[in-house]
Amino acid sequence: MSNQHQLIAEYLDAFKPHGMVPILIPLGQEAGDVMDRLGEEFICRRTDCFTDLTPRESPSALPNLELGTAAAAHFGLRVSQVGEAELRAMGGNRVILRFDNVTAEAVSQAAFRQSLRPDACPDIARLLAKDPDSLQDGIVLLAQVFRARRIMRLEKRREAKGGFALSGLQAMAERFGLRLRAAAGGDLKRAETIELGTTESLPVAFRPAFVRIEPGQLASFRAVDEPADRAVLHEFSAGRDSDVAALGAWMDRQLSRLRR
Repeated sequence: MSNQHQLIAEYLDAFKPHGMVPILIPLGQEAGDVMDRLGEEFICRRTDCFTDLTPRESPSALPNLELGTAAAAHFGLRVSQVGEAELRAMGGNRVILRFDNVTAEAVSQAAFRQSLRPDACPDIARLLAKDPDSLQDGIVLLAQVFRARRIMRLEKRREAKGGFALSGLQAMAERFGLRLRAAAGGDLKRAETIELGTTESLPVAFRPAFVRIEPGQLASFRAVDEPADRAVLHEFSAGRDSDVAALGAWMDRQLSRLRR
């Protein structure tokens, strides 16, 4: 596995327990979009398939994530090239990636069905009818999209080598347009914990309208009356452990596609 794919796998793994798919490349993704390649590629925009579809938007929350510095910087802060200089500046530690000003926009199954343009998007009509063969496995309809400002928290290490290098972080913040501050306010030079963050809210993660259960996957993923030898679609629920596990398995399949 290449270093890039190792970082992607690490970032995906951090979101799996929360029933979310992280957005690797923010492209203005919205609830109602149809996407491929883990949300990196648009198949249809919301207005292509739906008429007057207005998602509900509300304040929300995202979990704090413990990550390696490279994954947090590359996917969390959108630092395009994380080199040795940046890793040295961040101290080579594991860090906490947290999220501020979190909002979620969501569309219900009923709203999707009421606003669908079936002639424009017949495959999405079949998807909403729960036809497991309506779309290729990697293509998803986004039902919920989380947006936030991303913040990486770094702490000084107690061992002799110390932790982050402030001058290097200041150069990194200037180069990539990031905000650098002491976590508790006050003097950066004396801070034990500092935060490096983005300045605007961007798409962070999504939940799909449906999750696909493949033939041969665990029986616990399926309802009692669902055949084990055929793919089925479930309306995704983050509160259902089997759906969260099935979504994690789906993410693993898509990661394998990205490696090809």
